[in-house]
Parts: sequence; C-alpha cells; structure tokens
Amino acid sequence: MIDGIAETGRGLGFALVSGIAIAKNQYPPEKEAYHLARVDTGTLIENLDPLETKVKLVEVLQRYHSQDGVDLSKRANWQVLPWKEKRVINPLHLFGAAVCFADLNPLRIPDYIVPPRDLVSRYFDELLLSRDPLYLHEQFDKALSMVGPYPTAAATLLMLATRLIARDQETSLYGNNFPGNKILNTLQFMIAGYGEQWVRDEETEATGNTYYFWTNIAMKMLLIANGRDQFINDLPGNVLFPFGQKIMDASRRYIARQANPTTHELPFKYGLQIGRELAEAYLSKRPLLDGVTYIFPKSSSNEII
Repeated sequence: MIDGIAETGRGLGFALVSGIAIAKNQYPPEKEAYHLARVDTGTLIENLDPLETKVKLVEVLQRYHSQDGVDLSKRANWQVLPWKEKRVINPLHLFGAAVCFADLNPLRIPDYIVPPRDLVSRYFDELLLSRDPLYLHEQFDKALSMVGPYPTAAATLLMLATRLIARDQETSLYGNNFPGNKILNTLQFMIAGYGEQWVRDEETEATGNTYYFWTNIAMKMLLIANGRDQFINDLPGNVLFPFGQKIMDASRRYIARQANPTTHELPFKYGLQIGRELAEAYLSKRPLLDGVTYIFPKSSSNEII
C-alpha cells in the first residue's frame, strides 16, 4: 500500500515536471532549423482517410488476435511493455514521456518506458527497406511484428521512433547522431503524408502528424485498458489529453514565446478516437467491423462528429 502511494507520488511528480518543461523550454537553436524543416508532402503517398485507417488498423489486430495463444480481450495485453519483462505501464510515466521530448525533460524518462535502441533501429530498417512510404496501418503492423501482441507497446514504439525522426530530440535516450542526419532525412520520406481529411488549413507535416497520432493512440489504449482501476494515475491522461493540443498551443505561444508552426489538431483528435475504439472493440468484445460506430465523417469534411 505504502509502496503504491509512493510510486503514484513519484509518477505525479514526473508527469507535472514533464508538462512544465515542454511548456517553458525553447527548442535548442541548433535544432530549430531541423524542427521547422518540412517534407514536400506532394511527393509522398497520402495516408488513407481516418475511417479507412481505423478499419485497416482493426484488420491488423484481427490477424494477431486469430493467432494461436493470442487473446486481445485480456486487458494485460494492452497494459504491458514486453521489452522490460512485461512490466505494467504506469500511465503517469507514459503521460510524462508523451508530453515532453526527452532532451527537454529535466527528469529521466523511466527506463522501462523506452524501447531499446536496437528495436528502434530495426523499425528504421523496415522503413528504409520499404519500396514506398508506409501507411499508418502498415507502421502498426511492423511494430506489432516486433513487440508481439501488445497494441499499446506497439504504439509506444511508434510514438518514440517517429518523434525521433520528426524532431531529433531524444539524444538523451538513444545517444547523439542516432541514426544520423542523413538517415533521418531519408526516413522522413518513408512515412506517408496526409490528405485534406487529416489537416485543417495548415501545412501537412508528415512526421509531426504521425508522432502526434501514435502518442494519442498509445495513451488512449492504456486508459481504456485500465478502466477504473487506476483512477489517480489515469487522471492526467483522462483530463488533460482531450484538450492537449489546445493546452500545448497556448503554453508554447504564451509561456515559451515560441508558437508551433503546425498544430496537428486533427491527427491528435483522431488518435484519441481511434485508440479508444480499437481498445473498446476487444476489451468490451464488441463487433470489430460490423456495427462499429463510425466516428468519422464519410465526406471530405474535416469536422469530427
């Protein structure tokens, strides 16, 4: 009991400090040009629209669910990270890791949250070997093939790997010059771009949209899997993540005095919605395709319904 309270206290401290750090810190000057660089998304394959993406992600999970010995209706499969003795994820640690780049965080991200460097390197190799940029569901498929039937773990791997590609702000986790600027520049072109249903009147930065999407998928999957068992630990994610994009934009603009060129608003929201539906479909044993609530517009409208 006492150990649990102490762990929650440490986790709340990590989550709070992480949030303050990303709000207050300026990007290092030597990284600013890289941060503002944009891939010419006109040269990229565009992701499927959000509804089609959700259906494809469901199909990926169905393939794993149908394998011998795999039961995605077990909450534990959505709550652990297999690269660290299947340790159960503290949502406060995932929250803190998600809201702040490792290089800007004055506290060290707990080791068990961080995918091993060789695992990230293997994912990069998969991107580099691809003939075309990978769609979101293809990225998910690759990640699951590496980590096993653990959807939140797969999304966490994708969150940190694509964040590294987009911002190169994880050197405290993976060391300097990993995987190197030349490879990073190549990797940017191996992640699919975004069409009109994914963005609203702003530049379509492929890698930034991608890591926002996976960040929100990972967080929402874990919160759904936890149910009401970890009310205090889940509180920051449940209360703050639905407003995360607005909080981030305001804090960067008015506290750090360094406005975000791109808000990633819709990939952020779609990540939360898709993460919720994927987890609920299995954990509530709902029909996976027939009867799934369509939360996305079927037209070209950008409005979320």
